[in-house]
Amino acid sequence: MKSVISIAIVVVFIGLCISMCNGGCADEKSICLPEGGCHKFQPYGLFSLNKENENIEYEVSTGNVVWSCIFSASVFVPVILIGWYLYEPVGLVDRSRPVGVKGGA
Repeated sequence: MKSVISIAIVVVFIGLCISMCNGGCADEKSICLPEGGCHKFQPYGLFSLNKENENIEYEVSTGNVVWSCIFSASVFVPVILIGWYLYEPVGLVDRSRPVGVKGGA
């Protein structure tokens, strides 16, 4: 009986790890640009900085940070989530707002 429970726990853990490696909580977002046309922008991380677009505002995916802490013992889940899915697109950069100021007034 103990071996069945152990195998079930390992299978669930591996399943959660695989699902987290498919992007975790960071989602791609379709954003319409002022020049015309809507494009899908993907999350990026520390190992994929070339995906960042200077016209798009990104935020840290809190869910991926939490999952990285939970699965820190597995090592590869945090590396994937932080390496490729740390920042998620939220919208266009508001050039009228001073740098570092979030939201409205």
